[in-house]
Amino acid sequence: METTGTIHFISEKKRVSDKFTVQEFVIETDEKYPQKIVFNLINDKVNLINGYQSGDTIKVAFNLTGREYNGKYYNTLSCWKIQPINGISNQENNFDENVEVPF
Repeated sequence: METTGTIHFISEKKRVSDKFTVQEFVIETDEKYPQKIVFNLINDKVNLINGYQSGDTIKVAFNLTGREYNGKYYNTLSCWKIQPINGISNQENNFDENVEVPF
């Protein structure tokens, strides 16, 4: 599945165990009734959000999973790809504004 929105919040990475790291981020959709949606980045995917910041507009590809635990039901949106909407991410546009460039 895919959706687009503006990054609202990026959490810190959380190392749950030696084999499990998770990070969350929230985007706000650009619709008549905007929604704030939380996505999970798991293990090797936690670096996908590097270089992005609050206010960036992105397209998110994700899997929707559901599970039952102790009689309660939970959904997870696991992100596996992030693309900048304008075609240039902060990862690609990583430069130092203080460096002088000769002309």
